[in-house]
Amino acid sequence: MRKTIAVDRLRELVNDRLAANYLDAEGRKAVADFMADVLHETGNYHGFVYTDLETDLHADHFGKDGRVRFL
Repeated sequence: MRKTIAVDRLRELVNDRLAANYLDAEGRKAVADFMADVLHETGNYHGFVYTDLETDLHADHFGKDGRVRFL
């Protein structure tokens, strides 16, 4: 039996993981890259915002620390 998950639910889960402290910056960037691809492929990409914890908003695509939240 095939199982699916709603993209909105996946975005919630990813945003929770991106806000967690157990991932390092590279891990957060990898998760963010994955989620951006999913959102683009499904026509659900509405951008992202940097969190207040991001230390350098101008370092690379997802910032120095990879602290973003998808909209």
